[in-house]
Amino acid sequence: EQEYQRNQEQEYQRNQEQEYQRNQEQEYQRNQEQEYQRNQEQEYQRKQEKEYQRNQEQKKQDLIERKKEDLQKKQDKLKQQIMEKEKLKKNEEYKKFIEHHNEVEESTSRKYNNKSQTQRELFDQLKNLNKQLLSQINLLKTDNQTEIIKLQSTLELKNIEITKLQSNLELKDIEIYKLQSTLELKDIEITKLKSNLELRDIEVTTLKSNLELKDIEINKLNLVKDNKILNNIQLEIAPDNSINNYQYNFPKIENVIGIKLLNYNIPTKKFNIEENINNLFKYSINDLEKEIILETGFYNIDQLITILNEKQSDLIFELNNITQKITIKSEQEFTIGKTLFSINNLGFTQSFKSTNGHIVLSNKIWDLRIDNKVYLFLSNIDNENPFGILYTNTISEAEITFEHPVNLEYLNIIFKDANGYELNFYDINHYLNIQMNLE
Repeated sequence: EQEYQRNQEQEYQRNQEQEYQRNQEQEYQRNQEQEYQRNQEQEYQRKQEKEYQRNQEQKKQDLIERKKEDLQKKQDKLKQQIMEKEKLKKNEEYKKFIEHHNEVEESTSRKYNNKSQTQRELFDQLKNLNKQLLSQINLLKTDNQTEIIKLQSTLELKNIEITKLQSNLELKDIEIYKLQSTLELKDIEITKLKSNLELRDIEVTTLKSNLELKDIEINKLNLVKDNKILNNIQLEIAPDNSINNYQYNFPKIENVIGIKLLNYNIPTKKFNIEENINNLFKYSINDLEKEIILETGFYNIDQLITILNEKQSDLIFELNNITQKITIKSEQEFTIGKTLFSINNLGFTQSFKSTNGHIVLSNKIWDLRIDNKVYLFLSNIDNENPFGILYTNTISEAEITFEHPVNLEYLNIIFKDANGYELNFYDINHYLNIQMNLE
């Protein structure tokens, strides 16, 4: 009867333990379903807020575009007026230059033609006269020798006159040469005027370039003015990759008095054991340092105990289903290394060295929960304190105000966990909507 009673009690105790374990599993399943439902609701709410934000941004962008178009029209009109004025001015200068050139050529041509015509007529008259004299001499030879001598004298005089006329003709040729030199000088002046016109064209081009630079400055001023009207500037930060530590550059923003996080979307952590963070268990036995390395993944406590026992043969890991504490046994003395995994996940916070029975019992119950907090740092502003603590299952707020206005052209963005390790987003992108408050 006593044996039967003991069996009944043991059976009852086992049933109680199984019932407790089932309740734990059901509770865990319910929590997972509730967490999933909350995440879905939050995701829907974030999408709604993001859509509203995009609509507002689009309205602001349309307003800015309309202002830019009006300004561009005014600038184009001003450019056209300036170009028309320059064209009229150039046409007037060119017209004056042509008129002056035509007057010079006409005057020179008239002088040259008149003088040449006069000289040719005079020379022809002299030739005719000479012929007449020779005829008379021939006629008078037979009549009177004296008369011939006179005629010869007269002829000599006429020859002298002809010589003088030839000298005058040479002088006229010299004058003509001088006039031609003057014409060449005028041509040189014309060339200089053309060069001056080309320089004027270069000056006009330079003025146009300066005008375009002024237009750019006006556009910048208008953008700053528009931003000042809005009194803030919003930055949409959405890297193409899943980096967790990077520098986000943007055009220089002056007189920033505060930064505010309006919205965000960051990946939810999927794993409770991660490489280079909490996947290492260290222990020493027989003066030998040993370690167990776990793969990144999501584990429950039973899976974890099984894997720890399979990966080595020196220690035995056991879970007390009643207290939910872990016991480590061995046939020899051993010491547990202080790692994030042994302290935070397995609960060994005080006892690390085995007792006479070669046993180490955890001080706390195991903890494989996934932390839903992400610490966002803007390291070029404050490298020590986080800008904001972001919760993955709800929307958090973050804001900083400067004592004095500052100028910013980049942000150094870093995501860390509660233990100070940089987060691994596992190839999932994130999104930040940050507002710069202006003075």
